Amino acid sequence: MSNLMRLFLFQLFLLILFFIILRVQNSMSFGKVDVAAVDLKITIVKGDVSNSSLILDPAGIGDAYQNKKVKWVIAAGSNVGSFFITKKDGSEQIFDWYDRPPWPFYIKEGKATVKGDAPIGSIYDYTIHWKDTAGKKYHWDPKIAVKSDSLYDLDLLFYILYLVSAMVSFIFRKRFLYK
Repeated sequence: MSNLMRLFLFQLFLLILFFIILRVQNSMSFGKVDVAAVDLKITIVKGDVSNSSLILDPAGIGDAYQNKKVKWVIAAGSNVGSFFITKKDGSEQIFDWYDRPPWPFYIKEGKATVKGDAPIGSIYDYTIHWKDTAGKKYHWDPKIAVKSDSLYDLDLLFYILYLVSAMVSFIFRKRFLYK
């Protein structure tokens, strides 16, 4: 195989690697290509009026990521008519949206973006104030944890690998061509 053919195959390999990186970045980042997509969707599945609890999906502590969106929605047939959210005292503030005074009106769905400087590992304790379909008020106290976005680190590793490969190709191009 000629040196020129080796160089061509190496450049082709780098090009394919670049497209794989783009594909990984666009398809694995929470399965969404759209940057404005919601990355943590919390569905209010059911409201229990006997103990004022809510069944949420995902259950337990929701995982949120820096600069990503969190959206709360009410599922049909959940016995929840509307809600609003307040941060509990002493909890780390992870949302820009809730830095304003508490929203006094009940809503059907809410959306917020996690701050870019929200500390990794911090826990956001908050209260969902909710009304059942008859208009009686209740509250429930879930949590959201800020996690690191390991896919970002993976993307960065791929980009560094691609850059190093391109530099090596450029530096040793004469060796490939004129050996």
